[in-house]
Amino acid sequence: MEFHNNGLILVSLLVASFGYCCFLMPLLPKGITRLLFLLPVFYILSIFPWIFSSIALRSLSSFLVTWITSFKLILLCFDQGPLFDATTSFLDFTLIAILPIKLREATQHDDHVHTSNGLVTIGVWLLSILWCLFTLSTTIWLQFLVPVVIILALIYLSSTSSSATRLARAVLARYEMVQLSDHPENSSSLQKFWGRRWNRLASDLLRQAIYDPVRNGLIMIGVSPLAARVVAVIATLMVSGLMHELMFYYITCGARPTWDLALFFVLQEVCMAIEYAMSGSAMPYWATRWEPVEPSVATWLTLGFVSVTGFWLVLLPTLRKVEYECRTVPKVW
Repeated sequence: MEFHNNGLILVSLLVASFGYCCFLMPLLPKGITRLLFLLPVFYILSIFPWIFSSIALRSLSSFLVTWITSFKLILLCFDQGPLFDATTSFLDFTLIAILPIKLREATQHDDHVHTSNGLVTIGVWLLSILWCLFTLSTTIWLQFLVPVVIILALIYLSSTSSSATRLARAVLARYEMVQLSDHPENSSSLQKFWGRRWNRLASDLLRQAIYDPVRNGLIMIGVSPLAARVVAVIATLMVSGLMHELMFYYITCGARPTWDLALFFVLQEVCMAIEYAMSGSAMPYWATRWEPVEPSVATWLTLGFVSVTGFWLVLLPTLRKVEYECRTVPKVW
């Protein structure tokens, strides 16, 4: 696996950007001012996936770094989101920014956690630095040496006063994983599938960054709650479609967009709008004109619709254009 020539520089810039955000954002007034100061950071996040030639790492970094981290920073500009409570610690801020985790809520058993913060900091940063050196190195001796050092470090931790156990307990006590999905196979409607069950991490961020502001803004200017909700759903899925097109751009090594993914989400949002408009809560008159569909039948219809349209507009275009190893990458600077 080969990496972009400027990979180590980009990793350093990414870490420096998190420090910049962690310590500078609380000093600036929330809103547009913070967004303007974050423009260079958004650029770094957008070019970061190009350091990887592997499709697995490229797609993962485009999702977690380019998409999720960007939305977390946007929410931070308005004192919202998971990063708002993590600006007091650079380590917390960095880990929460790039990983699907959040700070665990304080409990009455937090005393032993504070005594292990030193172990958490040392252990996480040591392993992170060693992993970066290993993945970004091009020399054989360094790729051989770093795994040996990691193994020796783990052996040392496991053999000295149960440090490894205390480190694991400290990490688990301080952070918790964000729920990524909630049994999407049980979705009985498109609204439940996209809004509550599928990709909860992205859905929650889209709801906070797009859906809530659009809906609340429209209601404030006099738009009816029903129309505001429909427009907010459409706007949210449009943004989701654009972000998926961006991921597709990274996966295909910079191939020209075909907009199949955007069309997929446009189709989903239109059907969701129709689904909500024809529901009993939106139009009670129509709800009395037919018998409600059995939940099991509704589930099969929902999953069938998503599967067929996903296969047609997502899977097939991806398989046609995907490149597992990028031979060339777009010039990013």
